[in-house]
Amino acid sequence: MRYAVVIEKADGNYSAYVPDLPGCIAAGNTVKETQQRIALAIKLHVEALEQNHLAVPQPATVLGHTNAPLTRIEIIGMRKSLGGLVRVIGIAFFLFGLAAFIFPQLGYRPLTLVGMGLAIWVAGRALKHAALAQEAVERIERGLASAARHESESGQS
Repeated sequence: MRYAVVIEKADGNYSAYVPDLPGCIAAGNTVKETQQRIALAIKLHVEALEQNHLAVPQPATVLGHTNAPLTRIEIIGMRKSLGGLVRVIGIAFFLFGLAAFIFPQLGYRPLTLVGMGLAIWVAGRALKHAALAQEAVERIERGLASAARHESESGQS
């Protein structure tokens, strides 16, 4: 099976994910390294699903390109999604920190992990709420524009 892969430029590296395999991610210093790592991640992800007798999702994402700029609505949606992803990562760090408390033999610093998890979770919430606030402002602006248009139309008749 061939899965669609999204590779994005990040700060100082590249990150990749597979839309049809939630949780299947990789990162690398170059595009080529990221491609190699995501290929391995897909292989291991599918193997883990099969070993645990779980359904392996069929590739369903359609790749396409456009030169059209993203609309403001698409950007807000992406920010909301990113905020949700960042919150999930924060929760994972938090839970890993709690596990480090329970299992000190892991050798990790539990307070650091818990603190990082909470900070990342808060950042994700802020990102999502900023997107929601922007969406609300745009709705108000559209409503005001519509009201002004309606007022000018009724004043002309």
